[in-house]
Amino acid sequence: MKYEVVLSAYNDVDVLSVTLSGYLQQIDKDFSICIADDGSGLAVKELVDEYKDKGLNIRHVWHEDIGFRRAMILNKAVASSCADRIIFSDSDCIPSRNFISDHKRLYKEKTITTGPRVYLNEKITKDLKRKLKTPCYLKNTLKLLLLSISKRVSRAEQGIRFPDVLTPFIRKLKDVWPYGANFAVDRLDFLRVNGFDEDFVGWGGEDIDLHKRLKLDGIDYLGVMGQAVLYHLHHPKRVADDGDELLKQIKHDKRLHSQKFALNGVDNWL
Repeated sequence: MKYEVVLSAYNDVDVLSVTLSGYLQQIDKDFSICIADDGSGLAVKELVDEYKDKGLNIRHVWHEDIGFRRAMILNKAVASSCADRIIFSDSDCIPSRNFISDHKRLYKEKTITTGPRVYLNEKITKDLKRKLKTPCYLKNTLKLLLLSISKRVSRAEQGIRFPDVLTPFIRKLKDVWPYGANFAVDRLDFLRVNGFDEDFVGWGGEDIDLHKRLKLDGIDYLGVMGQAVLYHLHHPKRVADDGDELLKQIKHDKRLHSQKFALNGVDNWL
């Protein structure tokens, strides 16, 4: 089974560079990456070429910048992919060293796999962006817990890797729900519901809508604390931008009345 990580990106080359360095350090090297670029300048493409030279199996899909169109560029990326399973993530989320291997090990048919996030504060984020620290800095569980005590990391407990035998008990205590920055789905399941709904423009909503439609199509989810972990780089908090009142109403209606098949979806690019 071929796996591809589809990373949504828009400018912020220093952030994307930190994240890609995390993919260089994966224990399991058998995967590809597609940068789904929502209209960045040339610097992102140049960074992709740089990491290709470093050994990553990476490609770049781009469209013109005429507003926030994440759903569309993600659909374009999946439509052009040769992978069997797609792992969706964001350019500001550093993968743990087991990120790819965990998604593979947790795989089940008709199931989304997901993992938790550990949140990094502004100071650690700046150090990573300035190359004063590398993602290897984050792999030590004890260090993460100490950083949590000093308020430099939050939700560090979500990154603790427990023995596999404890997984069923951990799930009973704390479930991990799928979210946009960390979920894997079979490409055929994604295509069957017609991918992301491209009526969602502006920030927010497209991931929840997709998960609801996949659930309506019989797709379950599996998330385990301490596995397939991401480290989220600090940035100012974003809020959903619904644009004009008509678009706001469209989004509201879709959230209430999802149907399995998106009428304006990935089939635009197949």
